[in-house]
Amino acid sequence: MTSIEDGVSTVRRAWGWMLAYGILLIVVGWFAAFHPIATNLAVGVMLGVAMVFVGAASIIAAFRDFGWQSKLVDVLFGILALLGAFLFLAMPVLSATGLVWAAGIFFIVNGGFELYNGFKSSEDRVFLIVMGIVDLALGIYISTFMPLGAQIVTLALFVGFGFIFRGVILSILAFKVRGLTAKQPGA
Repeated sequence: MTSIEDGVSTVRRAWGWMLAYGILLIVVGWFAAFHPIATNLAVGVMLGVAMVFVGAASIIAAFRDFGWQSKLVDVLFGILALLGAFLFLAMPVLSATGLVWAAGIFFIVNGGFELYNGFKSSEDRVFLIVMGIVDLALGIYISTFMPLGAQIVTLALFVGFGFIFRGVILSILAFKVRGLTAKQPGA
């Protein structure tokens, strides 16, 4: 057998695993979207653990042979990351909702840039201004007025739909790979 035939044979066997992984992502996404407390708990704990590693690595990096400014920044960042990790691990559900608040801040900043560009631009002016107003209003609502329960549900929906979307795309790709390998000689 040639190397191309070996590759086709390998891909032919792999499409089923791709499909299984896609279906698993869809199931996990469905669970995440409809179990907001569990999803926020998982997100909060994962971010807390990640921040422990980031904080520890930053403090360790402070002991490199660079100037004192670098050491100070690394130590301060490491301490802040460890404090953040403590908060995420002590209150994972409430801390995870901070991601929704951060998304609101992003919408505010993005809306401001869209408004600025809309008033400055001669093309697509109305489109940019409308998008800027929508993003600004959405960001203000998310970051200041959205109730905590809605933030918890919103984060769960974002995580869940992200998994579902990836699972659907991967499943479609698996069937495309299967179709491509079925057309090859010896398939």
